[in-house]
Amino acid sequence: MELKKQIGKGGQCRIFLGLASASSCFGLGISIEAGLPSLRMAVKKPLEEDASSSTKRRLKWEADILQRIRELGLPNCLQLLSFNPQRAELYLLYMEHGALRRALYHRRVDKKQLVLASMLGILHGITHLHKHGIAHRDIKLDNILLAHDPLDTNFCSGHLRICDFGYSLCDPINGGEASRELPGTLPYVAPEVLIAQMERHRRVQSLLQSALGAMPGEPAMSAEAAALVARLKEDHNQFRMADRAAVQTLRRALPPGSARYKLVEDLDPLAVGSHLEWPRLDVYSCGMLIWKLFHEAKDPFAELAHGRGDCRRKVATAVMNGSRPSLAMDVPQQLEGCWRHLIETGFVEQCWQVEPSSRPDAKMLLERVRNLSSGEGVH
Repeated sequence: MELKKQIGKGGQCRIFLGLASASSCFGLGISIEAGLPSLRMAVKKPLEEDASSSTKRRLKWEADILQRIRELGLPNCLQLLSFNPQRAELYLLYMEHGALRRALYHRRVDKKQLVLASMLGILHGITHLHKHGIAHRDIKLDNILLAHDPLDTNFCSGHLRICDFGYSLCDPINGGEASRELPGTLPYVAPEVLIAQMERHRRVQSLLQSALGAMPGEPAMSAEAAALVARLKEDHNQFRMADRAAVQTLRRALPPGSARYKLVEDLDPLAVGSHLEWPRLDVYSCGMLIWKLFHEAKDPFAELAHGRGDCRRKVATAVMNGSRPSLAMDVPQQLEGCWRHLIETGFVEQCWQVEPSSRPDAKMLLERVRNLSSGEGVH
C-alpha cells in the first residue's frame, strides 16, 4: 500500500489517498476488477502510530458500523472496503470529486440542481440510517462527499455519500459507551447537546472540588494527591482536559474502595446526556446543513465572530438561548423560489425546534423535499 498524499485531517485521525496493488488488495480482502493493476482508496488512520486505545476503539466502532451499513445495503453512505484491526486503519472507497462544500463555491455549477440533489441524497441516507437504528451525530458539509462531477448535468441525489461515522451511535455495536459521549460541531450541533456539555462540565468541576474536601471517616488527601487533583481541576476548568479524561484521571489517583473513589462512582457526571434523542438531533443538524447549502456555506453566526472573547462560546451561548440563523431572502437568485418555499412551509424552522420531539423525523423531511424537487425536475 502506497500512501500518496494527505487528503483530510480530524482531531484524532488523518486520511490519505492510498494506492494499493492487486496483491495488496487481495491481502486486505478487497475485490479489484480483473486486469486493473492497482486501486485508489481513502485510508483513515490514527494521527500517531502509538494512538490511544480510545482512538483505536473508535475506529473499530466506525468499521463495524460501516460494515453493518454495507450488509444492509443502505444508500448514500461511503463504502467500507476493509479494516485492519492491528493498524487500526480503515480502507474506504475514494471519492475523487471531494466534499460537497467545495462544489458550492464553483461558479459554473448549476446551484439549484446541486442544492436540491444534495438535500434529497442526504435526507435519503439519513432516513435509512435512522430506520436501522444508526444516528450519525456529526452531520456537516465536510462529511458529505461527491461520487460524481457536480458540473455534469446528470448529477443527481444518488451521487451524494455521507462519511465519517467515527461518532455514530448504533446500539448493538457501541450503544453503551458511545451513548455517554456528546459529539457535535458548531454551528450544526443541537442546543440540547450544548446544554448537556455545559452541565456535564459543571458536574465534573463539582466532583473534583468534592474530592479535594474533607470526607467523614477518611483521612485528608496527601499533599501530593491534593496538588494533582487541584491541577486536574484547573486544567479541566480551562478546557485543557476533556470531561472523560478528567474523571478517569481522578479515579486512577484515588485508592479503590475509599469514600472519594465511591463518590466518583455515585455521582457519575458522564451519564449527563446519555438519553438524548440522537435521531432528532441529526434532524437539527440537517436543518443547519440545508441553510448552508442555500447560503453557499456561509457562517450563519458571522456577526458573533467580531469583537473580543471566545467566538465558539459566544455562538454556543446564543444557540442555547434560542438564537437561529436568519431566514431572510439573501440567497443566490437561482435558489430564491426554493428557499421561499422552505420558509413559507416552515421546513427549516421545524428542524430547529427547541423541543426535539417537535422536530419532524428525517423521513418526513425527505418526502417534503421530494415534492419540492419533483416540481423542479431534480431527482
